Amino acid sequence: MSRSKPGSNTTTAMTKTKAKQSKATKTTTVSASAAPASLPPPPPALLSKAQAIHRLLDQLYPNPPIPLDHFDNYSLLIAVILSAQTTDGKVNEVTPGLFKVAPTPAHLAALPHATVLSLIRSVGLAPGKAKNIIGAAKMLVDTFGGQ
Repeated sequence: MSRSKPGSNTTTAMTKTKAKQSKATKTTTVSASAAPASLPPPPPALLSKAQAIHRLLDQLYPNPPIPLDHFDNYSLLIAVILSAQTTDGKVNEVTPGLFKVAPTPAHLAALPHATVLSLIRSVGLAPGKAKNIIGAAKMLVDTFGGQ
């Protein structure tokens, strides 16, 4: 069994490969604020199948109920974010207190993390969700004028 010595062609090739992999990893990282890349249109057969499924679901479930209590798109967005790994019932217990303090995206965006965390603590994964709902509220304010 032969071993490569430092400075040998095998060691140099391995080092170059690792450097290329590292560089490739760095260049493929995309920031959260980057615009999504455009996707090519789906093949006609796939598009047709998707449209048929959509029509069938519309016929079977014309007005599906939304189990999360909400009063507008903002409150639904926040409730959906909070619902990950949590029951809808638990989210519906927490959101009235949250929306009493933060009825608009601007109000929520201005709250400190600790305040939001205290309002949603009983929801699973609360620290991360507090950060995410504050970030979503800031995005609504900054990008969409709070709508």
